[in-house]
Amino acid sequence: MFRTDVATASATLPTPLAAGTEGFFTNGNPSTGTPSTIVDVDFLNGIQEELRAIVVAGGLTPSKTTLTQVRDALALLYLAKAGGTLAGSLGLIAGSASTPGAFFSGDTNTGIFSPAADQISTTTNGVERQRVNGTGEFS
Repeated sequence: MFRTDVATASATLPTPLAAGTEGFFTNGNPSTGTPSTIVDVDFLNGIQEELRAIVVAGGLTPSKTTLTQVRDALALLYLAKAGGTLAGSLGLIAGSASTPGAFFSGDTNTGIFSPAADQISTTTNGVERQRVNGTGEFS
C-alpha cells in the first residue's frame, strides 16, 4: 500500500479531528434534506495507514504497482487455513495439558505443550500423556 503521492499531499500525517459519533455512509436524500456523507481526510488517511500497517507488518515494501500487497501480507502473517508453507520460525504459547499451545480444531484439549523450559509434552483429553525432557529422554 503506497501512500498517496500527488503534489498536494502532506509530507506528514495531519492531526485528526476529535472523534465524533460513529456512523455509516449515506448517499443522502435531497427530498428529505439529508446530506450525503462527506469523505474526509481523517477517514481516508485512516484507511491508508491501516492497510499500510498490514503490508509493513508482513515484511513487504509498499509498492504503487503491486495491488495485492494486503492479501500477500495477510498470507505471510497468517498462513492460509487451507494450507501453506511457513518460511520462518513459529512461536507458540507454552500452554498446559488442558489448554495446549498447539491443538486441533474442535479438540482444544488435545495437542502439544511445554510444561517447563526445554521440555515438550503431548496431551489428549486434557491429560498429559508423554513428556520429553531437555536430554531427549521420555518420562
